[in-house]
Amino acid sequence: MVNPFAEFQTYRPCQRSLPLDRIIAVRDAILEQLVGSYTAYIDQTELDWEQLPDPRPVERAYQSALRHVAGLTYNHDDIEDFCFSLEQLHTPAAAHDLPDDSPSLWGLSGLYLSALCNQTASRQVQLRLQWMPARVHLLGYQPPAGKRLDIEGLCGDFLGMALAGGEISLQGSAFHSVGFGLQRGKIVISDNAGEDVGQDMVGGEIHVLGGRIRGVGRVRGGSVYLGQRRIAPAESSEQKESGADQSPGKKTAPLSFKERADA
Repeated sequence: MVNPFAEFQTYRPCQRSLPLDRIIAVRDAILEQLVGSYTAYIDQTELDWEQLPDPRPVERAYQSALRHVAGLTYNHDDIEDFCFSLEQLHTPAAAHDLPDDSPSLWGLSGLYLSALCNQTASRQVQLRLQWMPARVHLLGYQPPAGKRLDIEGLCGDFLGMALAGGEISLQGSAFHSVGFGLQRGKIVISDNAGEDVGQDMVGGEIHVLGGRIRGVGRVRGGSVYLGQRRIAPAESSEQKESGADQSPGKKTAPLSFKERADA
């Protein structure tokens, strides 16, 4: 008996490529590049946490991050995807024999994320950190003017370090040294901030809206607000009596954060 379906045995249906499939494939490829770049950065870069707040090791590690992200093509959505992947990336810690909650490891992670955010053409970047296995330190390092970071979750130490004109909005709390060395720009925190808020800041604003500040650092310029009340720098009794103008234009310009790092 002749098989009536014999002539169809060699038939192979055409594979359909849907637009969504192509988009997902492209984003997966970009994410793979970001993860590979990050892993190489962690493997090749050191950050001695005991040296902080010395700006020199931070600046060296940040420059290394810039070199690792140079040439990568990505946007703000890819950075958000990378944040989710970062929750699972524990193996790079083995390169330095660091525990998963090491401040050096998560300080490097914060600097790498900062480099991604600062180098993307997107003016606004959203970072969701609610499910991170540890606090990310040094996040929002040196964002330039015109850049805005919207962060959700709990941040570690040195949020917005050396802020250079950008804006950071945090829906959550941050630990110590928020706005260390802040030059220009604005940091807004919805909940609480730790110790040494505004340490060595020379300009800009820090606003802690709905919670508490554990301690304020040595604020050289700019303003720190708790709710609607300006709490630093404190105005001296002589300035109050004389009504002296404290505008930055009548003072010698302080060294920038990078100039201090190079000193």
